[in-house]
Amino acid sequence: MNKNMIYNCNDLEIISKLRNENRYLKDEIKEETGKLRNTIKVLNKEIENIKKDNHILNGEIEHLLNKEVKHFQNKGTF
Repeated sequence: MNKNMIYNCNDLEIISKLRNENRYLKDEIKEETGKLRNTIKVLNKEIENIKKDNHILNGEIEHLLNKEVKHFQNKGTF
């Protein structure tokens, strides 16, 4: 076979359609990748907020436990 094969009209049409579909799919991948990156950023921000809230709640629990221990120590029952 000759390396410089001449394509018929159907071949060129198929090649053109495949190129167009490839461009479309590449654009879709870029768009979806961007959406996923934004979603990940939002989720990471929410995780950080939850960590902060958890730290605050742990501090409140620790404070209440210390208060309770002191209360029982003052009563002499602990």
